[in-house]
Amino acid sequence: MYGKDSRSVSPFGSRVSPTWLSNKHLIRPESKTNMFLSDNERFDKEFWKVDKVQREQERQRKDRAMSIRRENHYERERARQDQELARDYKDQLKVKNKFINLMEKGKRNVKAAYNPVTLEYDNTALGSQLKKLDDYKNYRAGLRHYNLDVRINSGYNILTGHPRMPPRVPPKPLIS
Repeated sequence: MYGKDSRSVSPFGSRVSPTWLSNKHLIRPESKTNMFLSDNERFDKEFWKVDKVQREQERQRKDRAMSIRRENHYERERARQDQELARDYKDQLKVKNKFINLMEKGKRNVKAAYNPVTLEYDNTALGSQLKKLDDYKNYRAGLRHYNLDVRINSGYNILTGHPRMPPRVPPKPLIS
């Protein structure tokens, strides 16, 4: 067809061997397969024993591989659990140290000398300084309120005609 020898070239440029050479396995089966046995092996009555031994060896090999996989998985899981326990222990130590530091300092944030929940100042130097600054701001706000009221309103109530009292000015705090 493309030539008489087995090394002829096809029109597509590749070498083509005759079909009887490429289909060699159809004429003579491979000797390693169980599907094609010679006559003396085919009629061997003890073939099942050999086959059983081969299957048992294959099963043992798979069991060993599976047990190795299980052991590896167990070791990975144990190592992961050890890491989690170490991380938990480390976190507990960190929380314990923070609690100890909090109890030693009295407050976590030392700059906040005012408790907005109880509306009280701390009994520290920073708390007293903050109280003085707040008292001074309140004094300045009261003074502004007094000055605006005196300059804007008249000395009597226009609805009732009674004399009007100006707002009370808080006392001036001492700032040192």
